[in-house]
Amino acid sequence: MIQCCDCGVRMKFRSPRKSRDGKRERGEKVSLIRSVRPPLWRLHEPNPFTNNSSRFSMRFSQIGCMLLLPFRILVIVFAVLLGAFFASMSTIGLNVDKNQKNPPPLSSWRRSLQVCTVAPLCRICLLAMGFYTIEVDGR
Repeated sequence: MIQCCDCGVRMKFRSPRKSRDGKRERGEKVSLIRSVRPPLWRLHEPNPFTNNSSRFSMRFSQIGCMLLLPFRILVIVFAVLLGAFFASMSTIGLNVDKNQKNPPPLSSWRRSLQVCTVAPLCRICLLAMGFYTIEVDGR
C-alpha cells in the first residue's frame, strides 16, 4: 500500500508478472489494483494550532497559573537547596584526585544517602514543574 501525503488516498499496486527465469515480461507495467479513500473524519482533523476554548476557561486557567506559580517556585527552590545540601553531605571528606579518569565508586552509606534523599527531591522538582508521571519504555 502506498499512501498519498496530500489527500490520504491509499493505493495498492500489482507488480508485473515474472517469467520462469525470474525476469519481467517485456511491455508489462505496474498496474493499480484498488484505491481506498480514508474516512471522512480523517480528512477534517482539528487544527492543533488554534485555540477553541471559551473565555471563562481561559480566564480560569490564567488565575490558576497566577496563584500556583509562587507555590511551585517555592517548592522547586526548597527541593533544590535540600538536594544540594544532601549531595554535599554525601561527598564531604571524599578523597578523589580530580585528574583521575575513573574515580572509585562511592561507599555504601554515601550512595544510600544520595539515592534515598536526592532522587526523591529531584522527583518533587519534576512534579512541581508539571511532570506527573514518567513512563519508561521496556520496563
